[in-house]
Amino acid sequence: FLLPYPYGYTVEPYGYGNKKAASAPELTGKQAPEWTLNDSNGNPVSLANQKSKVLSIYLRGFFKTLILIFMIFFAGVICVNIENLLPEWETVRVLGSGGFGKVYEIMKKGAENFRSALKVISIPQSLDEYSYYRDDGYDDKSIVAFFKEQADKMMSEIRLMSKFKGSSNIVSYEDHCIIPINDYPGWNILIRMELLTPLPERCMNSMLTETDVCTLGVDICHALELCESEKIIHRDIKPQNIFINKFGDYKLGDFGIAKSIDYASKAISKVGTYAFMAPEVYCGKAYNATVDIYSLGLVMYWLLNERRLPFLPLPPKIPSVIENTEAQAKRLKGEQIPLPQNGCDDLKEIVIKALNPDPKKRYKSASEMKHEIECVLKNIKIQESRAGLSICKSYVNKADGEHIKISGSVTGDGSGGRQMVSTLV
Repeated sequence: FLLPYPYGYTVEPYGYGNKKAASAPELTGKQAPEWTLNDSNGNPVSLANQKSKVLSIYLRGFFKTLILIFMIFFAGVICVNIENLLPEWETVRVLGSGGFGKVYEIMKKGAENFRSALKVISIPQSLDEYSYYRDDGYDDKSIVAFFKEQADKMMSEIRLMSKFKGSSNIVSYEDHCIIPINDYPGWNILIRMELLTPLPERCMNSMLTETDVCTLGVDICHALELCESEKIIHRDIKPQNIFINKFGDYKLGDFGIAKSIDYASKAISKVGTYAFMAPEVYCGKAYNATVDIYSLGLVMYWLLNERRLPFLPLPPKIPSVIENTEAQAKRLKGEQIPLPQNGCDDLKEIVIKALNPDPKKRYKSASEMKHEIECVLKNIKIQESRAGLSICKSYVNKADGEHIKISGSVTGDGSGGRQMVSTLV
């Protein structure tokens, strides 16, 4: 029973096929029915009388399964071999994958401490894409020219991103190249980037504090300011595209890549990005840079709401598929979004304004949103500094008359919490 049955075949007691009445009597002991294999028409194929046929069916299923396993196991090796494409680097592990391709952690040979992230994008991503365009009436020459044009366009956008190299809030693209695929007309695009920690991975260790969320908002707004200066709309701001370095700086990644891939591949689905998408993008309406402000607001909401999106139940309850679908539908329809669970009132107001379904009622620019977050962050730090003022208490020890002074201060522990440090003077 571990092997797959041929399509349309089922196993059930003899006489209980599609043609048997639903009120068939229950039989036991010697009256128990013989088990049979039924075809797609419900006609029984007796296991007792047709053992050879059943054996051949199982063998076909067995070999088909072996072939499928072989194809799945070797598909990545056949398509992209990092060691051959970049002989000076070796692959450490796979960091992630998606509709675009895969991201690897790579290490410079002979320099263990020199590591980078490598994104590998294939155009087309499979030979099936040629069939999609043939169905639309394109000939092979036109299809190859189309994919080449998209590959060139993607490279142009990556070169544009090199202008941001060195920015404290944008993932640095260190290097890139385009390599033709030998087996069929296509190209592998390799993008080497700085190695960072994704936001979801950071959240697994500990929840971000209110100060952390404000810092993230300011940093990503700064990244969007740079985007606006180059007339770039990111369109895919979500936790998976926000990273943090060892110094605590938040950075925005995947600039220009997601938009290019939408053009380059008909096989890629937007499912998975709906969760942080602005309503006007989902509905196919005209949009501007405020869609990035909306998505950033939703990321901040997610962080302030126990990592749950609007209209979803809070932990420890796990939302069902239906609850996720309904919550997403409410948000995309423009229903009033409830306040997040945590955060001060001013920060909540900033998030809700960014999430206004009407683009005209959101922040007009990333600079405007950043300014308001900075004001909130300043107030939070003032409150924290007041809480961290030295607390001094003097008293006289009645036993020996010695005057004792205890000086204490509240300091950060690096994870958003606070601890008391006391010194005997």
